[in-house]
Amino acid sequence: MMLACTDIVPTMPWPFLHHPAFQSLLLPALLGGLCTLALHRALGGQNRSWGAFGPSLGLVLAMLWWPGFAWPAAAQAQKLPWIVLLGLFAAVAAQVFAGSRVAPAGRAAAGALRGALALPVLLALLAGLAVFAVVSGSLLLAQLALMVAASAGVTLLWAWVQRESGPRITAVSLLPLLAAFLALLAMVAALGWPSSGSQPSPGGAADDPYYTPRW
Repeated sequence: MMLACTDIVPTMPWPFLHHPAFQSLLLPALLGGLCTLALHRALGGQNRSWGAFGPSLGLVLAMLWWPGFAWPAAAQAQKLPWIVLLGLFAAVAAQVFAGSRVAPAGRAAAGALRGALALPVLLALLAGLAVFAVVSGSLLLAQLALMVAASAGVTLLWAWVQRESGPRITAVSLLPLLAAFLALLAMVAALGWPSSGSQPSPGGAADDPYYTPRW
């Protein structure tokens, strides 16, 4: 008796690790919190702004698990991790350059205030983008948007709980998350405005051959 390859279903250990809720919400938030704690403990004494890079670093590590860093990045899910990674490199370079110059205390406080005000707006936009992606028929883009939103939420929660001693949010530290939002915005916009009563056809623009949801 011969078995076709489609009859063999591999069993995955720890199946919850492959669940979209874990990949898009719990894992980015957990890794973002750990990276924020590590950076704030290691570099926070010199500059509290370094701690705000923790969620972006955690997002890169979460994307290393899913969807992964594949090259060439042909699918939508494969492009975003590289964009976040490049944004993180650019933000760290900008932070190092800014740290080499002595800025007035008032300017630093104003920059932190702008970052603290911009983060809730970015978080709301990412949540709205995830909802719009679901309505447009792309669970893939919705999951990616939730990953970025979960990372941004870690920064916001930490800065709100420890306002005086926690990480200082700046515009530079938000650069990787902003780059991810703009990339996702372009991807979702390419889906078009959802029309009532229409469903995305298999193989259409809303589908991704590298994504098989396990809801």
